[in-house]
Amino acid sequence: MASNLESDKSIKNIFWSLVLVTSLILPSGFGGFTAIYLYGFLISITILFQGDNNKVSVRKASFVTLVLFCFLSGAFLNANNVYNLWEYREYIRIPLLISSVFIIKANRISVVKIFIVSMSFVIFADFIFFHLLKNSSISITLNELFLMRGMEVLEGSYWRHIGIGGNPNVSSTIYSITILVFTNFLIFNLARGYLFKLLVMMVIFLSIYLLLLTYSRTGMVSLLFALSFLLLFNRPKLIVPFVLIMTFCLFLLVPTFFYSLLERFMSFSSFDARIVHWEGLLERYNTFIFLFGSSLNVSVVDNDYLYFAFRFGFFGFLFLVITPIYVLFKIKDEFLRNTYFSLIVFYYVGAFPGGTLANPKAYIFLVVLGCLSMNSKVSIGEKK
Repeated sequence: MASNLESDKSIKNIFWSLVLVTSLILPSGFGGFTAIYLYGFLISITILFQGDNNKVSVRKASFVTLVLFCFLSGAFLNANNVYNLWEYREYIRIPLLISSVFIIKANRISVVKIFIVSMSFVIFADFIFFHLLKNSSISITLNELFLMRGMEVLEGSYWRHIGIGGNPNVSSTIYSITILVFTNFLIFNLARGYLFKLLVMMVIFLSIYLLLLTYSRTGMVSLLFALSFLLLFNRPKLIVPFVLIMTFCLFLLVPTFFYSLLERFMSFSSFDARIVHWEGLLERYNTFIFLFGSSLNVSVVDNDYLYFAFRFGFFGFLFLVITPIYVLFKIKDEFLRNTYFSLIVFYYVGAFPGGTLANPKAYIFLVVLGCLSMNSKVSIGEKK
């Protein structure tokens, strides 16, 4: 009986670890964001019935109906419809966020360790197949699966590293999240054993390397902000800042890379394009949209706050932005709270130029991690 119970717990720990990994690397080559939002729907339902208790109630049934309506109202309708109901798929964020207040019962330390190992394989695979062997037949097949819409025309000729995210900016978010989680893991000395600690440091090194190759200014600047807060408040052992500083110095000492990166940061062409996006969006603003949002077709506007305000209205905007902060204050475990805090800093800084909060994959990851971390009854520091 006890062995069966332990087996069930192990399966649950593996399941939620893989949910975290999958939410970051879910391929968008087939199905695009529709498949990702469907994944978010399935996860929100799973959280609902795994959190707190498994009893079916009117509250849960109503929630399921709401989530299903949010997805189906647009996912299978013509995007060219005069009402553009396709855009209602975005409203899946709200019930998904509601599910973040439910607590997933799992062994947090086991979930994190399995995530560390699984994400290590992902980063190594990214480095091998999307960088070292990017012209191999296997890499070409993987690109067809992972490349986001519009990136396929640049395949093989783009100067930025595209990566497993299917887009340089999306990949930079994945690498930054990996760096923050792994760094927290080292800071709290949860990497037991020399080989495990070495694995964690190698993945941090490779993630920084791949992040630099994406030339994503949003990813780099947001990560630096998050790491600065993380190191300032926790005073980690010298091994962590040593690994990070040496990695940056290694590549900044290469003249060609240094000058190309400097040129990238000195370029304001993309910022000018963002200004045009923002002006066009603000011209369409009115009182109704300010209060309730709009289902009109809106492309990415390179500012997640403006996008949420336009899409969901003032009250929806507040709900989407404040709820993760509420979740942060409900986390009792020190390791989980610091990890979540550093991710919040990264997400919220990166949301100004856009691409963190509005990214559905990164958004699902933040929600699931919050469910796993919030109100943790067993301190992760106590179960080493």
